[in-house]
Amino acid sequence: MKYKNIPHTDLYPSVICLGTVSFGTSLDTSTAFHKLDTFFEHGGNFIDTAHIYGAWDSDSLGRSEKILGQWVKERGVKENIIIATKGAHPLLSAMRIPRLSRQNILTDLDESLRCLQRETIDLYWLHRDDQNDQLPIFSKH
Repeated sequence: MKYKNIPHTDLYPSVICLGTVSFGTSLDTSTAFHKLDTFFEHGGNFIDTAHIYGAWDSDSLGRSEKILGQWVKERGVKENIIIATKGAHPLLSAMRIPRLSRQNILTDLDESLRCLQRETIDLYWLHRDDQNDQLPIFSKH
């Protein structure tokens, strides 16, 4: 497996990132764990998820993050995995209503941390662009 540094960080993710959009929906927990185990055994350390993943199936918001968090905890690989997750996705029942306010982002971030069973997230992205270029300003402390 090849790894590449993300500039200005101490992160060296594998150049192949495992996506988890189907974890908890079309893939059950056992199958998801098998895929994660196989990826990790072959040197993969970069995993992508999103807080919205699973919401379309029985309104199970955060389902992919919960499965990933459970796997990391059970396997004891917290220090060896780089997790990227996303937030601020519109509610599926109201896709035209943006959720890019400071409060929406902080709520999603807190829920992601809880689902992933982590105190920090390695990479956090907004799942939607701000069409009005009006993102709230966040302090760095």
